Amino acid sequence: MKYTSIPAKVSLADPETRFYFQRVESSVVLSYRDWQDSEVIITFKNAERFSYTWYPPYPDIAEECFIEIIDSPLIEDLVSKSHITENEKLKHILISSNADEWCEAICEEIEIG
Repeated sequence: MKYTSIPAKVSLADPETRFYFQRVESSVVLSYRDWQDSEVIITFKNAERFSYTWYPPYPDIAEECFIEIIDSPLIEDLVSKSHITENEKLKHILISSNADEWCEAICEEIEIG
């Protein structure tokens, strides 16, 4: 599986709170408090899919990551089942803390702030 790191200036080490997420219209908003007690908010805009688990979905990927999976099998699956078209520019994002929390999103865009 090919993936690339997302250069985000957020800390995923030793968060003070668990991940909290909510659906806002067609987006999913993920928030938590980092080890410096600063609130971190990440918005997955136009989310086609979002999942949360305490178990790593991909054993080859280390915890405490913020990556985009380039050759996403999930996006291919959505296209094959006609849920989306090949023309849609979607990203497969995986984010995890070092506290065994994993979020995975298929979305159009990410906003950090």
